[in-house]
Amino acid sequence: MFAESVVAAVAPGTYPVSFRCAGKPVTVRFTVLAAKSRPGQVKVVPHGAPRTGDGSAA
Repeated sequence: MFAESVVAAVAPGTYPVSFRCAGKPVTVRFTVLAAKSRPGQVKVVPHGAPRTGDGSAA
C-alpha cells in the first residue's frame, strides 16, 4: 500500500498512524521530512533588451 499527502504545519519527525484493514487493526509509523528550501528572488537584475535576433529570419 502507498499513500502520499502534503500537510502545511507539521514538524519533521516520525509519527504513528493506525487504521483497520479487513477488520484488523494495523499501526505503522511514517516520517515527515523537512521542507525543501525554495530559491528566492533573482540576485542579479537583467538589463537591456532581450537578444531575439536581427529580424533577418522573419
